[in-house]
Amino acid sequence: MSEEDFDERKIINIPEDVTNPKEYLKWVAYKQNKVLTQTHIPVSTGEDINIAMLPHRLKKCIEHLSPKEQEYLLEIKSKWNSLNAKANTAKAMAYNRKGRYAGMDKKNRIASIPFEDDVTELLGKMFTVPEVVRIMGEDNGIAMDEGDVRRVLKKNIVNIERQREEFRNKVVDVRLYNKRPRLDELAWMYSQMRTRYTSLNTMDAFNAMLRVLEQIRKESEGDILNINGVLDINIEVEIQNHIQKEILKTINLKEIILGRVAARMNWDLKKLVAGLHNSYYAKFVNVSGDFDPEAEMSYPSQENYDFNVIQKNAKDDIEDIEAEDVTDVEKEKGESIRNIFLAKIQAQKVELEKRAAAFAAEEQLKRRETTADETPIARGQGRQHDELLKSQTKVITTQKTKKDYFTGAVLKKNK
Repeated sequence: MSEEDFDERKIINIPEDVTNPKEYLKWVAYKQNKVLTQTHIPVSTGEDINIAMLPHRLKKCIEHLSPKEQEYLLEIKSKWNSLNAKANTAKAMAYNRKGRYAGMDKKNRIASIPFEDDVTELLGKMFTVPEVVRIMGEDNGIAMDEGDVRRVLKKNIVNIERQREEFRNKVVDVRLYNKRPRLDELAWMYSQMRTRYTSLNTMDAFNAMLRVLEQIRKESEGDILNINGVLDINIEVEIQNHIQKEILKTINLKEIILGRVAARMNWDLKKLVAGLHNSYYAKFVNVSGDFDPEAEMSYPSQENYDFNVIQKNAKDDIEDIEAEDVTDVEKEKGESIRNIFLAKIQAQKVELEKRAAAFAAEEQLKRRETTADETPIARGQGRQHDELLKSQTKVITTQKTKKDYFTGAVLKKNK
């Protein structure tokens, strides 16, 4: 080794997490090798072949080359695999990650198990160890050992037991526990059975449709209790006193009632309370605290109406309101709007007339073309009449003079 190489090695910065500096320097040396750095090799066809690709893909990429070139590339691939494996081994030894347990003790290997949180969640849902291994393999595509799952169970036993207790008692988060998801599933099943009945037209599919419909009816009426007949029921409900006291302390029933009424009628709650204060029956409603238990209710319908007094009061309240004069600005603005509308109407009228004239001209042109295409009747050919049967035709013995069909002139006989 020359002095220049020694100087270059000294300036290499070794990270703090490296436990074996010698192996780290060896890994750096391997990475600087030309076989590992120059992975793209040109071939006779003018393309570059990547030696770092997988062996089966490399063989497929070079199958069109000559046997000599294929042998050369496969030899370089073998050297690349060997050096790459040595570089990876040196790196693992430099960071103390070599071996089955990645440089750690067998007891502490549980800390390096991947997807530990997923395994803990499955164990918290009361799945057994073999079931966890199967679920991780089938659903997530992760191959795990039963020993790893047992070590996770041993490490997180307290958290898993707490999750299991919560899983036993909490069922609201289960989807089919609620009524709406069950109806959705039944509706989907009915649509599937209906499609099957439409395609096969079998009695089994028809009976399945009836059963699903009956289950949908039962599920939709699950919250309704229908009782037919005469029943003698004695219901006793005992409510704990401290719960009742807490409810009365924290909840104001009047506020709840007024709030629900205002929400249903889409009114402002403040206006509703003010209306109750100012209403005719305010003294009988204990809203503001003013309540007279000895007050007598006098309804307006119990009194006799004096229509003369009502008419007099109505006349006093009537006020004559005269229309305000229209200003020049408003008049000018109204006239401008009127002129705009008139101009639009006139423009639409002109456009409609143009369109009607174009349609009339087009129809006239079509009529002329049709008349020109008709062939005139040839001279001497009359219009076709109904043919008479031979039995109904008269035999004419005497020969009469023939006349022209159009002119009426007598035609000469051909001798």
